Amino acid sequence: MGRLPEAVARYDEAITLWEQDITAGRTQFTPDLVEALGIRFATYWQLGQWTVSAADVVRALELTRPFLQGEGLAELVRREFGGLVKELRDLTPEERERLYAALGEYAEVVRRLVKRGEA
Repeated sequence: MGRLPEAVARYDEAITLWEQDITAGRTQFTPDLVEALGIRFATYWQLGQWTVSAADVVRALELTRPFLQGEGLAELVRREFGGLVKELRDLTPEERERLYAALGEYAEVVRRLVKRGEA
């Protein structure tokens, strides 16, 4: 666990840069940002930081919504988001409950996404 804080710092930097690119209209970086959020989610999860993990899930949800239909870039965004949802399904039931508690108003949306793949 000694290198996890260093990894988080690097992902924080990358996420900040991709956020700036997307804000500037360079949406081609959205799949990269969603992937980075998923990786940082997993890192924060390993550190037991559920509030920050939940924030990454919420941000990924917000980024993915405009790409739910379509091809090309939309397909890449959906694939990266699907990887994050798979990670959520891999959490233990106790870990999921901690995450849901930290998600606030997004808890039910995420709960449905997780259950959809388990059915």
